[in-house]
Amino acid sequence: MIVHMKMSQMTIIVKEWVAKYLKKYESCISIENIPNTGGDHHPSDYESWLDFWCKKTQKKVIPPCSNIECSNKAKYGGHVKKVGDNDKSSYIIPICQSCNQLGDIYLVYGNVKFIPVPKD
Repeated sequence: MIVHMKMSQMTIIVKEWVAKYLKKYESCISIENIPNTGGDHHPSDYESWLDFWCKKTQKKVIPPCSNIECSNKAKYGGHVKKVGDNDKSSYIIPICQSCNQLGDIYLVYGNVKFIPVPKD
């Protein structure tokens, strides 16, 4: 079946799609995992890094993974750093097992709470 559209109708459809696409990504933050942090001990008052994040953000339910392209439940409090700005701090955010292994830059939702890793 061939669908015939006027150019103005197609333009509206394309603009709506682009707006929806940009809205998803406009408030995202680029991050990357910090390698070799698997042996870093969480503060002794917490059961895990995810527990640390949940208690610091006052979340009572384990959230989904922070990666916008993932729908898994978070399993870890991942050690990450923000990419593209001068912030050199290390943070904990909730991520799943798969995303905790990513070696590339990925996007997280802009409303994710970044909890600074405590200094020893």
